[in-house]
Amino acid sequence: MPERSEAAVVSRVGEETKSLEELYADALAEGGELVFYAGGDTATQKDFTKQAFLTRFPKMKLTTVVDYSKFHDVRVDNQLATGTLVPHVVQLQTLQDFTRWKKQGKLLPYKPAGFSQLYTSTASRGSWPTAPRSNAGSRPSRSTSARSKVPRAPAGSAFIQAPRRSGRCPV
Repeated sequence: MPERSEAAVVSRVGEETKSLEELYADALAEGGELVFYAGGDTATQKDFTKQAFLTRFPKMKLTTVVDYSKFHDVRVDNQLATGTLVPHVVQLQTLQDFTRWKKQGKLLPYKPAGFSQLYTSTASRGSWPTAPRSNAGSRPSRSTSARSKVPRAPAGSAFIQAPRRSGRCPV
């Protein structure tokens, strides 16, 4: 199969039009499971995120695996090489991994709702490959999001989502 240029693929990807409720229903129809690899220091570091997610989406089964980014990236590389990709979402601090995976064609373009309202200097073509992180941590600021009509980017240093059957992750 001939490779298509990134620009050609990204230009066909439209901004997400489904509501969170529709996406939730789709996720439940696909089995209702989500595996999240998060870069971090302790196993409980993403408990706040997990609790918030499960409060909003109570019928989902969420598995959160927190480990150093330098270990998660090797895990993902191995899983990609063997066709056994486990996580649906990967959040790492090692941004160079996302650049490499993108060049290797391992990432799928995805434009979340509100993507067109991002400043062009902060948006990759077709993605939110990185999200701002303050010195206060990775929890989003309520005051900032309350005043903004633009959906908040995922918290943390980098965020990708992996559809279960594709073997690639959207950027």
